[in-house]
Order: sequence, then C-alpha cells, then structure tokens
Amino acid sequence: MWMWLAQSGQCMQVFSGHSGPVTAGAFTPDGKHVVSVGGENDCSLRVWNPKTGDCTLHLSGHPFHEEGLTCLGIHGDGHVVITGAQDGSVRVTNIQNSRVVGSLVGEPSVDTCK
Repeated sequence: MWMWLAQSGQCMQVFSGHSGPVTAGAFTPDGKHVVSVGGENDCSLRVWNPKTGDCTLHLSGHPFHEEGLTCLGIHGDGHVVITGAQDGSVRVTNIQNSRVVGSLVGEPSVDTCK
C-alpha cells in the first residue's frame, strides 16, 4: 500500500505486509496511525506508523475475521475500528489492546458495508 502527497504526486511511504489485496485503508482521526484491511487470501487488519512505515499491530484469524475483509470504519476516538468481511461478519475491535469487543453475523453479500 502506498501513501501519496496529493499536491505533488510524491510517494511519501510504502506499507508492506499484506499477503493479498488491500481493500480499505484510513488514517486515525489524530493522524498518528494508518489502518488497513486485506481482502481474500489476507483477511487481516494492520496498523501502521505513517512516518516509518512500520506495522505496529497485525490481527487475523479467530476471533478476528476468517474471510476477506471488505470495509473499515474508524471511531472518532481512534481506538476502535469496525470491519466487515465477505462472509457477512462484522467485528468491533479495540486496536489499543487488540481485542475484539463485539461481533455481528450476517448473510454473505456484496452489500456487506453499504
């Protein structure tokens, strides 16, 4: 995944670590972290330091998602993320302590996170 400076088109950082396509990414509201999620064959969430490119957190497998992730939302406090997967599951995860704090199970659908 690459971070670009829109004004100049300059590549500011490269984040390497996902084993498949990255389906969503966003900055935390304070700008101190970048969060990304991987689709099929990856099924993970990663938290990055945007200055160094270092991965500071990697979550995958049970109790997180076991299918490719399709979407990502970050709470205003920057500590909680909501992710949706291809199997219709939704997880609420505290990225400060790496704990899944809530789960929802839905039907698999292309419209998982509209």
